[in-house]
Amino acid sequence: MFHRVIILAVLFLAVLPVCYAADQAEIERVRQELEVLRQSYEQHIKALEARIESLEIQQASELKAASPAMGTTEPVVVAAPAVQERPGAFNPQIGVVLVGTASTYSRDDDAGIPGYMAGSESGPLSEGFSLGESEFNLQASIDDRFYGNFTLAVADEDGSTEVELEEAWFQTLALPYGMSLRGGRFFSGIGYRNQFHRHADDFVERPLPYRIFLENQYIDDGIQATWLAPTDQFLEFGGEWLRGEGFPAAGSANSGKGAWSLFARTGRDVGVSHSWQAGLSWLSADADDRHSDGEDGRDKFNGDVDLAI
Repeated sequence: MFHRVIILAVLFLAVLPVCYAADQAEIERVRQELEVLRQSYEQHIKALEARIESLEIQQASELKAASPAMGTTEPVVVAAPAVQERPGAFNPQIGVVLVGTASTYSRDDDAGIPGYMAGSESGPLSEGFSLGESEFNLQASIDDRFYGNFTLAVADEDGSTEVELEEAWFQTLALPYGMSLRGGRFFSGIGYRNQFHRHADDFVERPLPYRIFLENQYIDDGIQATWLAPTDQFLEFGGEWLRGEGFPAAGSANSGKGAWSLFARTGRDVGVSHSWQAGLSWLSADADDRHSDGEDGRDKFNGDVDLAI
């Protein structure tokens, strides 16, 4: 028994230096790799610092050359460029949407509502092939607090090409507490589909309520305020004060403040590919000589318009 203990002790003492040597070699290898990385980063940092110094010298020289007071002994102050919060700053997004349609209808009538004075453009599109309303869109960050959108619409009207301003608005980006303001010409936030462009629709014409009550889509000049609640479920409230020119309003009553709206909506995702949304909207407007699609000479309406969605 004593001899076995001695033999085991001898074996342990023989293996220990080997393990220690292996650990030391691994530690040395890691240290060498760390040193290589440190030298690489130091060289990269020095190169960046040299580049910054070169750019500052070049910018200072250009400012000094452009200064009317030549020979001044005052130091040139180089302002640091402003940090942009939005990645698209000074690099506007430009888009063109070309819409071609081939349409046919199962019925020949205009699917109107008897007794209701619909808008002059509430009827269906012409059947057959047509180059519908195409768009030219420009979006860009104005600065780190505002975002702008500009859209021109090009359409073929009675054999002639017409270009009209469809949207032109700015929107805030940095208001606190989930608040947002939008001003200019924009699609109203009432309902659900009214906010989307026509080329996003699944069919060549909009649902009947939009066609009859909103002349396909309500767009107007004004200001919109929204509040996004800080909840897990999507919950948004909003209101608008509008000029009151677009159908169902007309005439820009009340000195160009002839319409207002309120809306609220909530929704949630269902899985990864579905979602639901529900909402309530109210539009109140004044109509002053609003033209409609009448054929008996009585095609003007004056009065109040209230629409609940």
